[in-house]
Amino acid sequence: VAAQKAFFASASGVHWIDTRQVKLNDPASITPQLIELGKIGDKPRHTGHFSKLGNRVGFVSGTGADAELGILDADPTPPVLTKLSIPIAEGHEPGGLELIKPRRGNPIALLFQEQPGDSKSQLTMIELDPNGDQKWNDLRVGPSYSIGPARMEGHSGHHAIGIDSDQFRC
Repeated sequence: VAAQKAFFASASGVHWIDTRQVKLNDPASITPQLIELGKIGDKPRHTGHFSKLGNRVGFVSGTGADAELGILDADPTPPVLTKLSIPIAEGHEPGGLELIKPRRGNPIALLFQEQPGDSKSQLTMIELDPNGDQKWNDLRVGPSYSIGPARMEGHSGHHAIGIDSDQFRC
């Protein structure tokens, strides 16, 4: 939930509802709205994991050359989507996205690039507001760092990063 909007991953994009419009015990008051993420070939893009910072919601869709970071600004209605292509190393998959506001400087995203097996993974930094104007419409990919391998098995064994509970300290 961000800016009184709830976001849900779906097979066709991201759905959201305005929680202020929902009436308890009245399912008809729930009217999901779709934010389309585009297509890869003839299939709709989708996501499965969200990371939130303030009134912004981040996610990754696609893999390999088709990988994109999406940032939703939840303040306006409807939310505004900004996308950035992410170069993913050959054979790697994006995962473990976290949005963070460091003690000093502008907000960043940390994204793991993982590969099944004993191959080294990477941690990529993405600058979310390089010019500091608070609009987050000038996203850019920063450096990537080699990290140890992940022992992935299905949905477990992926890299993760722990940060301060309010995500404003790193």
